[in-house]
Amino acid sequence: FDRLFWGYVCAQYSDYMLSIVEWEKEHYWKYLTDEKKVRNLPYFLPAIYQREVEQSDKKMQCVCLLSSTVGTVPFQRDLVSNFSTVIKRLGNDLPDWLFYVTGDISKLNLNVANRVQPTGFLDSPFPLLIESRAVALLSDFGFGFKTKLIDAIQSECYMLVPKKLYARLPREIQPYCIVVDINLVDSFRQALEQSKAGYPQGAPNEVFKEQAFRVLDEIFLN
Repeated sequence: FDRLFWGYVCAQYSDYMLSIVEWEKEHYWKYLTDEKKVRNLPYFLPAIYQREVEQSDKKMQCVCLLSSTVGTVPFQRDLVSNFSTVIKRLGNDLPDWLFYVTGDISKLNLNVANRVQPTGFLDSPFPLLIESRAVALLSDFGFGFKTKLIDAIQSECYMLVPKKLYARLPREIQPYCIVVDINLVDSFRQALEQSKAGYPQGAPNEVFKEQAFRVLDEIFLN
């Protein structure tokens, strides 16, 4: 409620509100201010970080990327809990696959699957991503745009996401996603197998960069 209040105050005093994703504009900001003030300013991976992305041979690896932000603990707990659940259901199936979770999971108070390998905090996620085939983002919590999705795409990783999150994603992102139903035993297994397919063509990061710069030009030059 505190964030909602200050969001409303900012929206009243601002000339423009810049929404990181179209879904948030349509389902949140337009209820707090004049819809004409709201512009979609998509996130894109800056060039300085793209230098770290040099493709290598892919391994049978699936990664759950966590945040270093303490305030996102409920979201992180849900991510790891769902990730662990689908891995437990695999049992000994797909023995060639390795499963990693980044960040500090000690504060989440979870009994994770034995096959989950914690990496701790990483200086950069890209060395792990570029050798992995999939990134698991198995939570419907939160809104906005998860910036790790672009990190995954730039590293040519498929993103495993639940159906509700998939529906909120920009259409440019959806071809790189595989929907997983955590309540179905075979859904995660099938998603892993599907992630071994050739990676889709396209450059959504460049599309988002062009969109963002165009919006900024419209705002500051007019």
